Amino acid sequence: TLPAEKMSFKDASNNVNFTGGLTTTGNVGIGGSPSTLLHLKQTSGNAILRINSDSGERRIDFGDSTDDDGGRIKYDASDNMLLFTNGSERLRINSTGVDVTGTAVTDGLTVAGNLSVDGGTIKLDGNYPIGTGNVALGDTSLDDGSLSGGYNTAIGSGTLSENEGGANNVGLGYNALTLNTSGSSNVAIGAQALDANTTASNNVGIGFLALTANTTGAYNVAVGSNSLDASTTGTENVAVGHASLGAVTDSTANTAVGHNSGASITTGDSNTFFGHQAGDATTTASNNTGVGKDALGVNTTGTLNTAVGANALQANTTASHNTGIGNNALGAT
Repeated sequence: TLPAEKMSFKDASNNVNFTGGLTTTGNVGIGGSPSTLLHLKQTSGNAILRINSDSGERRIDFGDSTDDDGGRIKYDASDNMLLFTNGSERLRINSTGVDVTGTAVTDGLTVAGNLSVDGGTIKLDGNYPIGTGNVALGDTSLDDGSLSGGYNTAIGSGTLSENEGGANNVGLGYNALTLNTSGSSNVAIGAQALDANTTASNNVGIGFLALTANTTGAYNVAVGSNSLDASTTGTENVAVGHASLGAVTDSTANTAVGHNSGASITTGDSNTFFGHQAGDATTTASNNTGVGKDALGVNTTGTLNTAVGANALQANTTASHNTGIGNNALGAT
């Protein structure tokens, strides 16, 4: 008859080795009295459970009456620690970091506290941005695998997705600066702002479709939806207001401030318009100045005109070298 309190198997080193199986309907304790099915206790030093395999998997499975391995912790031969749920991998820890994977993650990842990315990058889809000091957040943003330009910031789906050598660009919004390849020091804020820009530098487009068609024009500033949205190669233009300078294609040195100001200029240069719809009919004329609501509002091809005041020179269409100062000066009668 065996003692009631215990049964002991050990070798000279107090180790127990099994080459077969051990079955019990009670608890198993190592180092102490068990309070659970398997209880390991070390009174001093480390308590270590080691799982070794020379060729097979090293893993712990969790199951129930219907699924023997619905949950799993696994270590593979490539130095990866993997966590499975419902039979699929959800978390992988390796020498480079932590990868949360699996299409069944529908609620995302919540971080209660600060999130720090030290020396790395953040992406939603596509390639991680390479180069120096680049920040990308959005589907395919800064996604070009040949990226060499540095210090770019891309936030939004498709933002700066073709950029290779361009540096110091800021793109914020869907497809902002999306086709830029080597242009540098551009700022695009708004959906499709500067989205056709390829090699041009030092442009600012703020607003939906601002400077959206620009390809190689440089030193332009567009603030407002559809401002300078047709310009492709124009340079040194300033447009502030919805649709201001909206028809310019390759003009230079125009300034328009106000809703629809200078809205019809296509190739005219060096015009200055301040005010609601000031100079909005001008097409190819140059060197005009209109200050005030609708100043030079119907002028089309007249040049070297100056109109200061609401509706000043409002009757002028093709004449040149006129000056009208005051409300309705030389305006329509």
